[in-house]
Order: sequence, then structure tokens, then C-alpha cells
Amino acid sequence: TFLPVSVSGSLASTSSTNIYVGGIAGYLGSRCVITNNYNLGEVKGAKYVGGVAGSSTSKYANSTATIIKNNINYGKTQSETDFAAGILGNMPGKGSDDLNLENNFYLKGTATKSIAKEESIEAKAEVKSSKQLADGSVAATLNSAITNENGYKSWAVINGKTVFGSCDLSIAPSV
Repeated sequence: TFLPVSVSGSLASTSSTNIYVGGIAGYLGSRCVITNNYNLGEVKGAKYVGGVAGSSTSKYANSTATIIKNNINYGKTQSETDFAAGILGNMPGKGSDDLNLENNFYLKGTATKSIAKEESIEAKAEVKSSKQLADGSVAATLNSAITNENGYKSWAVINGKTVFGSCDLSIAPSV
């Protein structure tokens, strides 16, 4: 099924004894689109834990790849196994053939890698320091990927964090 998840922010921590735990979504099926989201909370689970999504499935024959684009994770990711990552906890299938991964960032120290199980697409998501995430350059990069057809250029730095839209981050956990 097709599930677009766009323009959301998570301020809460997520903890589960299950697998497929994510700061924005737990499991992304074939053809899912997850864009312009940010997570500020810690994410914990048994296996396949990601700051944006826990896992993504392989695409079905003749379908489009899952899209994970323009997202930021500030929350620490923890798993009982080695499957925890700053962006995506698990990527089964053929890696980059099954996933369109672009303009994703995570805070240094929150995870050891961007994609837990797939080395071939590791470079498509970047680790950044808190200073780099607050200097406006990441917001500019994220805004440059937004066209008139797909949304407003609303990435901004608020209270030292790059977020989509304007919201009160005073209740966010310190990261």
C-alpha cells in the first residue's frame, strides 16, 4: 500500500520491546513515502530501530521504491542487537534498488551508522554535529530539495535545531 508521511515532527521518546521501531514510522511497506520529518526523541527497541523508520520492505515487481527524503533525527537510537541506526534500522532486499534515500541527516553521537544493515547506501544519509545542524546549511539543503509541486520551503533553525515548520521546541527532551 502507498503511505505518504510528510511534514511531521516527533518530540516524544519511543520505547518498545518489539522489532521495527522508528522515531516517525516503525515499518515502511513498498511504495511508502516519508518526507520532511524530524525526530527529537530517543528511540529504543528489540531490533530494527531507526531515528526515522525501523525498517523498509523490498519493493514489489514493477512498483516504485520506498522514498525516505528530507528527514532529520536528533534522538539516540538503541537496540538489543546491532540493528539500530540514525535513519533506518533495516533495509532488506537489494539496497539502493529498493530505496530512494536522499537528504537525510542525523546528529553525531546518536547512532553509529545511518542504515543499520546496508553498507552500499550509507553515504546517502549524513551524520552532522549539533553545530552543523544549527548553522542553517542543513536547512538550506533541505529547502533546496522542495519544489513548488511538493511543498513549502519551511525548514528553519529554531532553538538551535533544524526543524520543519515553526513550533515550540521547549518541551523537547535535551539531546
